[in-house]
Amino acid sequence: EQHEQIWRGWTMGGPDIGTAGRRDDVNLIYTSENVDQVRGLVSEYDITYIYIGALEREAYGNDIGATFSSFADVVFTNSGVTIYRVVE
Repeated sequence: EQHEQIWRGWTMGGPDIGTAGRRDDVNLIYTSENVDQVRGLVSEYDITYIYIGALEREAYGNDIGATFSSFADVVFTNSGVTIYRVVE
């Protein structure tokens, strides 16, 4: 268990996603219009899927994810959710 915590960055309460730097990076991924910046952050965090649902639209607006189509494919969509898969 400790091995998983060390390598995956998990704490006893779940993933350690609360650092200010990581929060700022998530905000940039969802809001930046700079494709190279977004792609760089997606690569840095080894992100495979990007989820856009009601909470993301509420936090970042309806135009969220405009840059994703340049490096990711839509693999699921319905009236409230879009999921992108990052293309290598």
